[in-house]
Amino acid sequence: MVFDGAISGRRFLIAIRTCFLAILVTIAFASVAKAGQRPLRVLLLNSYDQEMAWVRDVTRAVEEEFLNWDREVILHVENMDTKRFHTAEYYENYYDLLQEKFSGVELDLIVSSDDNAFSFIKKYRDSLWPGVPVAYCGINDYDPESFRNMPWAAGAAEYMSADSTVRLMLKFHPDLKRIYVLNDYLVSGRKWESSIRKQLKPFDDQVEFIWNKDLSVNELRQRIKELGPGSAVLLGAYFSDDRGNYFATYEKTGKRIMRGIKVPGWCLLSMNVGNGCIGGDVISGYYQGLNAARIGKRILEGENPSDINTVTALANKYMFSYPEMQQLGISEDDLPEGSMILNKPVTFYEKYRHQVWLGATFLVFLIITVILQNFHIIRQRQIRRELEIAEEKYRDLVQLARTVIIRVDNEGNIVFVNDYGRSLFGYDEGELQGKDLICAIMRCSEAEQDEVDSLRKRFLSSSEYTQIDDLNCYTRNGDVAWISWVNHTIIEDDGSGIKGWLCVGQETGERKAAKDALEKLNVELEDRVAERTHELEVMVEKLRSTQSQLVESEKMASLGNLVAGVAHEINTPIGIGVTSVTFLEEKLNNIDTLYSSGQFKRSDLESFIKTAKEAIASTLSNLRRAAELIQSFKQVAVDQTSEDRRIFNVKSYIEEILLSLRPKYKRTNHIVEVVGDDDATVKSYPGALMQIVTNMVVNSLVHGFEDKEQGHIEITVRNDNKEVEVLYRDNGRGMSEEDRAKVFEPFFSTKKGRGGSGLGMHIAYNLVTQKMGGTIECKSTPGEGTLFKITIPGIEAWNAAE
Repeated sequence: MVFDGAISGRRFLIAIRTCFLAILVTIAFASVAKAGQRPLRVLLLNSYDQEMAWVRDVTRAVEEEFLNWDREVILHVENMDTKRFHTAEYYENYYDLLQEKFSGVELDLIVSSDDNAFSFIKKYRDSLWPGVPVAYCGINDYDPESFRNMPWAAGAAEYMSADSTVRLMLKFHPDLKRIYVLNDYLVSGRKWESSIRKQLKPFDDQVEFIWNKDLSVNELRQRIKELGPGSAVLLGAYFSDDRGNYFATYEKTGKRIMRGIKVPGWCLLSMNVGNGCIGGDVISGYYQGLNAARIGKRILEGENPSDINTVTALANKYMFSYPEMQQLGISEDDLPEGSMILNKPVTFYEKYRHQVWLGATFLVFLIITVILQNFHIIRQRQIRRELEIAEEKYRDLVQLARTVIIRVDNEGNIVFVNDYGRSLFGYDEGELQGKDLICAIMRCSEAEQDEVDSLRKRFLSSSEYTQIDDLNCYTRNGDVAWISWVNHTIIEDDGSGIKGWLCVGQETGERKAAKDALEKLNVELEDRVAERTHELEVMVEKLRSTQSQLVESEKMASLGNLVAGVAHEINTPIGIGVTSVTFLEEKLNNIDTLYSSGQFKRSDLESFIKTAKEAIASTLSNLRRAAELIQSFKQVAVDQTSEDRRIFNVKSYIEEILLSLRPKYKRTNHIVEVVGDDDATVKSYPGALMQIVTNMVVNSLVHGFEDKEQGHIEITVRNDNKEVEVLYRDNGRGMSEEDRAKVFEPFFSTKKGRGGSGLGMHIAYNLVTQKMGGTIECKSTPGEGTLFKITIPGIEAWNAAE
C-alpha cells in the first residue's frame, strides 16, 4: 500500500510538471506569434483643429482605446481645421498633402470625426486609401438610406438630445415659462436648429421657445442678462455670431456667453458643461470617439462594417456640473441613473478610501481588544470588590451588634463567636474555638450527661427556628449570665442535612432581676412598685437600644452597597475621561515632535484640533455625567447616615433611592418604576424610608425574581394630606400564607441556608411602626407576586401631634 501511494504521488507530480510545461510552451508560442504580427496602422482624421475641446476629447478616447489594446497599433492623427479653412482649393491642397504623407503607408483602418472629415473620405478614399474600412463618428442628420451604398463604413452618429434635456429643465424648474435657445449661423448651427425645433415641438404648449437671430455676441450676452424669472437658456452649437466673429473653441464660447447670467443655463455639448451651464443629455466628443474606436476594433478583428449597426443616442451622456447644481439646489439623487458629475471636489475619503478603511479596521481591532481587556479587568475587580463588600457587610453586622452571635457546626462545636459574645463571657479571641457549646457556655459536666443531652436537643433543635427565653449561662469566672436565645438552623446547600446553627442571644439578666424584684415587691408599698417599674422601663429602653443597634448595622450594610453602586456607576465615565485625556496627551506629544523636527504641517494642526475637540467633548460629557451621579447619590447617602427628621417629597425621594440601587438590576431585564402623586410630602425620617425600600427591592431581586427573567416592581405613592400611602408591588414568585404570616418575624427567610439573614423585613417593620409612626401590611399569593402597603402620617398629622 505504501509503495502504491508513492507511485501515485510521483505520477501526480509528473502530471503537474507536464501541465506547467504545456502552459509555458503555449505562452511562448503565443508571444512568438504575437511578435510575428505586424503593427496595425490606424488614421484618425479630425474635421477640426486639435485646439478644440471636442477634437481633444475624440482624440483622447481613440488613443486610450487603441493604445490599451492587446494588439500593437500605430495611430496617425490628422486635423483638417475646416472651421477656418473650407474652400474647394483648400480641400484639393489637403488631398495633395495626405497623398504625400501617406505614400507607401499601408493603413488598416480610418477613423473619421464629424461630417467634414467623413465627406472628405467619401470623395478621396478610393484614390488615397483604396479598400481601407472606415469607422466614423459625429455624423449630423444621420440617414440610414444614405449609408446603404457604403458597406465599408460603420460608426456612431451625432444625435442631439434636446427633448430629454428640456424634460430635465421642466423637472428642476417648475416655474419655467421661456427657454432661450442659442445656435450659431453656420451650416452646422442651422442643421442643429432644424433638428432641435423638431424635438421641441411637443413642448410648445408648456413653454415658449425664443431663438436668437441677427445678434452679435455682445448683444446676445446683453439679451440673456435681461432675462427675468421663469426663463432659462439652452446652449447648442455656437462658435460664430452673425457678424462673422469666430470663436476658436466651443468651451470658450460657452464660458463667454454664459458667464454671469442670472437664469439657469443648460447645454447640449459636453464641453459646455460648467462655466455657467448646469449640463444636460449632452453629446460628448469623448464618447463619440470611444464608440468609433470600439467599432474600429471590431472591424480590425474581422467583422464586416455592413453588419455593424450605427450607434445613435447611446453615444450621449447625462453630464452635470457640481458647482452649478449646488447653486440651484439640485440633488444628485434626483438626477437620471448613470449621470456623470463634473467639477465635484474630491473628498478626503474618496482620495484615501483604502487607507481610511485599513486604518478604521485596525482601529476597530485595537478598540475591541482594549475593551475586552478592560472588561476582563473591570469584571475581576468588580467580583473582588463585591466579595469584599459582602464580607465587610456581614462582619460589621455581626461584630457591631450588641448581641451574642455564635456559629456552631453540625456536631455542636463552636466555629465563631463575635466580639460582644467573647467580652460577655470573658474569653480571649480564639479561646472558645472548637469547644462544645453546651459544655463551654452551659457548664454541664459529663456526669450530667442526661441533662447535657436534654439541653442539646432543646437548644440545637432540627427545627428552622428555636427560641429559648432566660437560659442561665456561665461566664469564664463562673458568674451567671441570663440570655434569651433565638437559634437558626443552617441547612447544607444541597439540602442534604444540617450544616450547623446560628445562635443569637440577648442578655436578659437585668430584665430577669427586675422581673423577680417586681414580683417580690408586689406586696410592698405603692412607691416601691413605682420605683421598680421605673427600673423595668430602663431595661426596656436598653432592649430598644439593642434593637436600634441591629437597625444601624443593617443600615451600614446598605450604605456599603450604596457606595459600591456609586463607585461602579462613576467608574465608567471617569475611565472614559481618563482614556480621552491620555489619547489627547499622546496626540499633543506627536504634534510637539513634529514641530520640533520642522515637519509640522497645517494638516497636522487641523487633525490635532479635530482630535482635541472630540477628546475634550468626550471628557466633559463623561465628567458631567459623573458629577450628576455624585449629586444624585449624595442626598441619599446623607439621609441614610442621619437620624434627623425633615420634610421631603416621597415620590422624588424613592426615585433617588432607586437610582442608587440601579447597579443591582441594571444588567437584568427587571423593571422598577415609581408612579402616583407628585405632591405627596411627609415630615419624617428619609433614612428609614431608604432602608425600607432598599430591603424590599433586594428581597424582590433575590427572592421574588429568583426564577424569573423579567420582573416588574411598581411603587405607587398616594396622598390625602393626612396620610401618605406607599404601595410596593412585584410580580415575583409570591409567598404561601404560612410564609406571609411570618414575613416580619426576625430571622425568617425563604433562603434557607443560602445566605439570607432574615432581619431585613423585621427591621423594616420596626422602622415603619416605631420610628415613622406608620403601619405596614403584606399580601401575597404564590405565583402572583407580593404587595406591601405602608401608611405614613402626612404633614397635617405631624403638625397636629407637635
